[in-house]
Amino acid sequence: SLFYNRKHHIAKQQHAVERTRELFAKSLGYDKPQSQGDYAIAKHFLHCQQAVSDPYAVFLHATTRDDKHWPEANWR
Repeated sequence: SLFYNRKHHIAKQQHAVERTRELFAKSLGYDKPQSQGDYAIAKHFLHCQQAVSDPYAVFLHATTRDDKHWPEANWR
């Protein structure tokens, strides 16, 4: 393939975002900053501290590995 002619080893023992940062750095030829990225996500949640009185649900994706499954009995 035209765009898949180089390989870079990226360790799996780090967060997916940090792996992506490392891949971009290696692919584009610059040193990845040693500090963890700050994406200002915390600021969003600090501004959303109002109480939620209505019921709501939270869905989590990417939880199909056996060690990630929540026991079926807990869903009842």
